[in-house]
Amino acid sequence: MSKSKAPTGLSIARNGSTFTFSWKKGDSDYDNGQHLNYRVNNGAWVKPSIGKTTTSFSVTSASVKTITFQVQGNRKKYKKSGKTVNPGWSAWAAKTWTATVPQKPKVSYEMVSSNSGTFEWSVEMSDTDTATFTRTEWQKCLSRSNADPPGSGWSASTNAGKSGSVTVTEETEDISAGALVRWFRIRSVGPAKATDWVYFHHAYSTPAEPILDAASAASVGTYTRITAEWRGSYDLLNPIDEITVQYCIDTPTDSMLSAPVSGWDDAVTVSANGGRDIVITNIDEAIGPDQCLWVRIASKHDEQASYSNAICALAGTLQTPGIEATPNGTTGDVLVVIEENTSCDAAGTVIFYRPESDPSADRVVAILPRGTAQTTVNVPDVKTASHTCFGAYAFLGTYEGLSVNALMRSVITLDSDIVSVPPEWVTVREWTHSDSVRIGWPWSWSGANQAELS
Repeated sequence: MSKSKAPTGLSIARNGSTFTFSWKKGDSDYDNGQHLNYRVNNGAWVKPSIGKTTTSFSVTSASVKTITFQVQGNRKKYKKSGKTVNPGWSAWAAKTWTATVPQKPKVSYEMVSSNSGTFEWSVEMSDTDTATFTRTEWQKCLSRSNADPPGSGWSASTNAGKSGSVTVTEETEDISAGALVRWFRIRSVGPAKATDWVYFHHAYSTPAEPILDAASAASVGTYTRITAEWRGSYDLLNPIDEITVQYCIDTPTDSMLSAPVSGWDDAVTVSANGGRDIVITNIDEAIGPDQCLWVRIASKHDEQASYSNAICALAGTLQTPGIEATPNGTTGDVLVVIEENTSCDAAGTVIFYRPESDPSADRVVAILPRGTAQTTVNVPDVKTASHTCFGAYAFLGTYEGLSVNALMRSVITLDSDIVSVPPEWVTVREWTHSDSVRIGWPWSWSGANQAELS
């Protein structure tokens, strides 16, 4: 006895919590009826009544891990080779739909204040695929270690929807006590099973101070090229968001070229690599007279920053002083008058004598601190010289005796003069007339062309 042919083309389509079974008749008709059974999560079979022409049937059910339906048909009697054939019920045709793991949440963090931030999440989901979603659950944890992630200390789970946010505020005294990390983890839960945890964290801490090993700068036209080499480290507790090479152009305030406290600008910002790094960058500024350029490295995280040691990468030229030297060929004394032109209050002035017999052998004869406008020095050489040459330059640095260690200096300025020889053996005698005297002296200075009486 031949049976009716079983249904074909079985499918199950999901739209949210509604499942639609579809099939095609396997025979020319099922005029004697159809049977449909279904069951959810391997439970008991449900046997709804369907018509002989039905080819789809919908069921609504929540938390479905699996859903199976089976269908069979019964063709009406027909004649074959003059005989009546009653096919009877076909074999069952079955189809099963199985839920899969839902999509993991995507998490982001936004800082709200210096002690709070918001974790936000969302789950990509479709009402029609097998990755069915029921809810999310999240936990939080506070840690003071570099454990990634912490193995304990998590809060109880909180159930939530496919999208949402939670703002967590830390106690100010907790942050003041040292670096801490706020952890947040969340997972999707579906009828099949839950996803793995998705972790996100934020550290409340000050980044470690970088170490600036070397810095240099060079003027190139209207801009300045800066080279900086530094070391830095970071970890989970003390992260670095970015590293900035900073510079400052200013007039030094002390003889050691100590870096200014304020007035720093950013040259370039780079990502931290946790080791040694070097950057070459240009700035659209050039140093002027009496100025230096300092470089430092800033490590930044949130609103916190740590700064490296600063290095004077480029020292400019001090403005040149003026000098007027008046030598006395008899005594060897030289009156030196200085005009200070530099704006650097820590700068001094070096006075030197350039011998007539050896112009390349400048000899320092005096060092004047800031604010000293003149001095008298004794240079025996001028007694025998017909011409003298004294010079000066401004300097910034240290000195001991007449030895100078200049960190900055000006170009030199010179003052050359003829050595004057004052008259000697001046005599004054009564003259014939009672109201007159006779003054006499020898012309010991052969270069003199006039005399002045007073």
